[in-house]
Amino acid sequence: MSRPNYGFGSRPSGPATQLDTEGAAQAINMVISQVATPDANTVITALSQLDEVLQSEERCSQLAPHVDQLLIVATLQYRLVLNTKMATPTVNKEECIRIYRSLTNCLMMIFTNKMLGTRATKDVLRDVVHVLIHILLDPRLTQLEDGPQIIRAINVLVVRIVEKAQFTHVFSALLKLLHESVGSGGNCKFTELVMKCNWKVIRILPSRSNDLDLDQILLDVHNFLIAYPLSSWSDRPSDTPLRTIKTVIHTLCKTYGTTILSHFSKIENAHGSELHKYLTKTLKKPKSEEDCGAGDSNRLAAAQVTNESQESIKSPKRLSKSAHNTLSEIFRKIGSKENTKEGLIQLYDFKQKHPEADIEPFLRKSSQFFQNYIERGLKRVEMERQADGKMVSSPSTENGSNSGPLASIQVQDTANFNMNDVIDQFKSIAAIAGFDNTYIDTAVKDICSTEKNGAGEISEFIKNMSSEIVEQNKEQFTSNDQ
Repeated sequence: MSRPNYGFGSRPSGPATQLDTEGAAQAINMVISQVATPDANTVITALSQLDEVLQSEERCSQLAPHVDQLLIVATLQYRLVLNTKMATPTVNKEECIRIYRSLTNCLMMIFTNKMLGTRATKDVLRDVVHVLIHILLDPRLTQLEDGPQIIRAINVLVVRIVEKAQFTHVFSALLKLLHESVGSGGNCKFTELVMKCNWKVIRILPSRSNDLDLDQILLDVHNFLIAYPLSSWSDRPSDTPLRTIKTVIHTLCKTYGTTILSHFSKIENAHGSELHKYLTKTLKKPKSEEDCGAGDSNRLAAAQVTNESQESIKSPKRLSKSAHNTLSEIFRKIGSKENTKEGLIQLYDFKQKHPEADIEPFLRKSSQFFQNYIERGLKRVEMERQADGKMVSSPSTENGSNSGPLASIQVQDTANFNMNDVIDQFKSIAAIAGFDNTYIDTAVKDICSTEKNGAGEISEFIKNMSSEIVEQNKEQFTSNDQ
């Protein structure tokens, strides 16, 4: 069965150009709205139609004004699967995999296309990365046959977003995520992955300095230091988030030099702030001393993101003598053929008990092959522990509830499609999910957006579609995915 294209695949020509443009915008809005439904076949069919558009450079331009709208709806669907479908025993988990795969493929194509990827705004990027990290941390996914494949794909997608999105937007979004994760005092694994994303941004910052709104990034760093002053970190179990912010400051100073002091336009009373003091102090350091401080911080970031750096880095927290001796004994066991498995289990338990401990100095003494072997061994232990935990506890969700806030979404009858009903439903669900009114209003505006010259509500456009196309669409949306 051929897929309906709603008219947005044809090339505008002649006197009907304006009408075709308006029709394409309305049709794209309708297809995007189908991505939010709980019916897997409807979602996958809609994403397949969008994939066809994304594969054509000429037709991609029609999708450009709708990027935020599509990402918002994709985030909603990711959360529906994560919080509701994955937690519902009666739902076929292969359905979850199919939706994850289609969504991830669609977003990968968006961020591969520069014209589209750079359209995503800061708050939308923040929400996308937020849900993707929660999916990466979902232990239930590793238990599914194709789960590891989905995890790898989402890992690649997160890196693609960091590298290809508009640089200021993605940098600001990641700093905001770090700010929020520290404030929530929640999942340390989540915070760790957020920091790794920030470290990736730090590594590419010097090559993307021309794309950066420095005033905005300084505002984000300033807000972090206001919320979590330098003096407040002595009582925290780990100061790595603060060190990440310091790495940002050092890298900005190294990249922009003294010109950075003229970029405080978005900060009130900047000259009395901790940020200004720290910037001034960093800029006054002799070059050799500055390189040492910033270099150590940058090597911390690089070593955590990849294994490329073999240079010496300062441990996040100094180990006690007993802890150091324990680690030495553990690594001796790992190096022993008879006790390798026992050593890996003990190393995993040690890392769980001391998440702030830096084992890099121990790893540097071994070959790259052995380092990779240890990393794979720790992952196997983690998967075994997660499998054991699944037998005695209920699966977790993004918001800690097994009944997600999106469970009430109803499939829309395509033949009687009414966008106003979808909007009302979206507002209700988003409010239950905890989004504030400003965010909901912005999301609704994005969902309802059309081409600049477009006119009329989507519901009117659907009502005026010919009965032949409506029946064709209804048949397609209610059929199984081919």
